Amino acid sequence: MRPLTTFAALLGTLALTGCAGGSGEAPAADVTAKPEFSGTLSILTKFAGDPLSPYFEKLAAAYEKKHPG
Repeated sequence: MRPLTTFAALLGTLALTGCAGGSGEAPAADVTAKPEFSGTLSILTKFAGDPLSPYFEKLAAAYEKKHPG
């Protein structure tokens, strides 16, 4: 049983050492830089089709009831 305890302690020490590594300083963001807009956007709608269609129809109806127009 002793070798298993020693191995577990060694493994725990290695795991903690790995988490503590690094310089600790992240690069600062340039708040004056022009924003860069890129990427994709995915939107789920009430017209998603089966099997999600009934859920989104109820959700849309509840939203429209709370926010008419």
